[in-house]
Amino acid sequence: MKTKIKHFTFFLLSFLFLTTNVSAAPAWLNGEKVSCGNISNIPAKGPEIVSMFILIAQIAIPIILVILGSIDFAKGIMSQKEDEIKKGQKAFINRLIIGAIVFFVVALSKILVSVVVDNSANKGNIISCINCFANNECN
Repeated sequence: MKTKIKHFTFFLLSFLFLTTNVSAAPAWLNGEKVSCGNISNIPAKGPEIVSMFILIAQIAIPIILVILGSIDFAKGIMSQKEDEIKKGQKAFINRLIIGAIVFFVVALSKILVSVVVDNSANKGNIISCINCFANNECN
């Protein structure tokens, strides 16, 4: 099985490297540039991709945790054993709490960074860079 994965990975990497023009930079590197903090000439796609990943994680992780908790709870109910039902219920509640924490911590962090950046006299600090990548609000 590991050999098949190695062969597939080798095929995929060789396909990627052999079918692209090595001398030319990707189009997204030549496009619009942004700056954050003391760093300039950051491709605009970078913060956009990172903020999209954060948004997807903020939504997907709680949903996945609720689904897995529901499955645990359903397994406990299907077994019709009191101990299994309590275990499933406990796992479901724990996953609900973890999902809520993940969702709200990310949301509160984004709000906090946005407020600090708006009230900051020095817009060229690390907080503005975090805001650039978390909220895609770059200079």
